[in-house]
Amino acid sequence: MKKNLFKLLAGFVLLLAAAYVGIYSYSKFYQNGDEEDVVRHYMTDIPVEPSQFKEDFDDIHRQVEKHYKLYKQKGISMDSLYNVFAEKLKNEVKTKTDYCRMLMEYFASLNSGNCYAYFKEYTANFCPTLIDGRVFVNNLNDYLHDNGFREKDEIVSIDGIKTKDWIETNRKYFSGSTPEAKTFNTAMNVFNNPIDSVRIYTVKRDNDTLTLCLPLKKSEYFGVAPGLYPVEYKQLNASVGYIAINSMKDESVELFDSAYNKVKKLPFLIIDIRRNCTGSSENGIKICQSLLKNEQPHCMNKKTIMTPTSNTYQGKLFLLIDTYTYGAAECFAIDLLESGNVTLVGKTTGGDAVNSIRTYCSRHGIYFRLPTHSQKKSPKDFQMEGIGIKPHYMVEQNVIDFLDDRDTQLNYILNWLGGDD
Repeated sequence: MKKNLFKLLAGFVLLLAAAYVGIYSYSKFYQNGDEEDVVRHYMTDIPVEPSQFKEDFDDIHRQVEKHYKLYKQKGISMDSLYNVFAEKLKNEVKTKTDYCRMLMEYFASLNSGNCYAYFKEYTANFCPTLIDGRVFVNNLNDYLHDNGFREKDEIVSIDGIKTKDWIETNRKYFSGSTPEAKTFNTAMNVFNNPIDSVRIYTVKRDNDTLTLCLPLKKSEYFGVAPGLYPVEYKQLNASVGYIAINSMKDESVELFDSAYNKVKKLPFLIIDIRRNCTGSSENGIKICQSLLKNEQPHCMNKKTIMTPTSNTYQGKLFLLIDTYTYGAAECFAIDLLESGNVTLVGKTTGGDAVNSIRTYCSRHGIYFRLPTHSQKKSPKDFQMEGIGIKPHYMVEQNVIDFLDDRDTQLNYILNWLGGDD
């Protein structure tokens, strides 16, 4: 009897140990997973069966409530949010695709540009241009060209739905920290489709209206999108230099230094971060220090003091910003703004100057992304998430200039300075 009791106790201890190891491994993997480790699935292929939907969603919601601290500042009731989507799950979700679309809507409801689930999609590997609520093709890739699209085509309808209405209908599926960012991110996805591999576009070209049937490819077809060159520069005229910083990744720092050395002695310098949405704020600090005139704390951490370099810029500085400016680029913009050493021109930024982005995974294999910090304010009391940075001079690209290959925002600065393009 004693031997049997001993065996029973020993087995129970081993079971507890195994459970502890399993829980520890689960916590470590799901809380510390890097984005490089993310496994993406097409919606019809997710490793979650309909009978597991509720268990999987409950697990996702628990993790979001635990790690997404911004919901309080955004006035989101997590209980109410759960109830809304639990009801959808019960009454509307039948298939794997239904479940994935529900998750897209759930994460978009968290109102942060860094809240979303990872899914594969069918795509043309192209982001259009949004101007005054209208969608255009600009700098099109070979795939679109081979399928009948041309430069400056305007997309007037998608699958029979007017483009403006399509954007409004689909906004609920796309993340954004501000309403403007959500609209922008939705428009950027008119050439992506997580469900179907064919999309029908009505295109306005000069005085003609065309219908184009575009087969969308699996994302693997294109490989990694080339993207913009990290840093580009030119001298616009005898007195004005221009540097476009298109990412805050590691290579941008050295490339910026090289470009900066070629224009640093000019009396006017325009820095363009209108297409900058990736990278690290630490790299932004390194670049920013060449543009400061005095020491100041970094916007994300008051203990990090930025010190001007020995050859810091002494002329008049301008910064071009847009809705597509967010993340580390917004930190960079806030630092320059709080230096008092820059004039901002363009449109309000995306309102998502956050760090501490983490990747998580549900019990059944759905990967998702969350910001994990609480709301922060800069040293001069700028709210770092949920509010975009407003320019000193609000200038929007207009359609007439776009069709004539003129940069409305850049030319605003040049005209102000008495320069030309």
